[in-house]
Amino acid sequence: MLLCIADMLLYRLLGGAEIKCGRCPVPPMTDWQHFLLAMGTVSAWVAVIWAYLIIESEKNGRY
Repeated sequence: MLLCIADMLLYRLLGGAEIKCGRCPVPPMTDWQHFLLAMGTVSAWVAVIWAYLIIESEKNGRY
């Protein structure tokens, strides 16, 4: 949870997505914004997999 919050804050502080027009389905993004989006997605999946592995290791009694 903290990882996602930190990622959102960094995304907002470092530029975030800028909407150019109200009717555009997806606003144009810079290379930096694409990188932030990709890293946010990767960090979200890593956090989910990590939590799953922790739960499974506690079930089996292995650390």
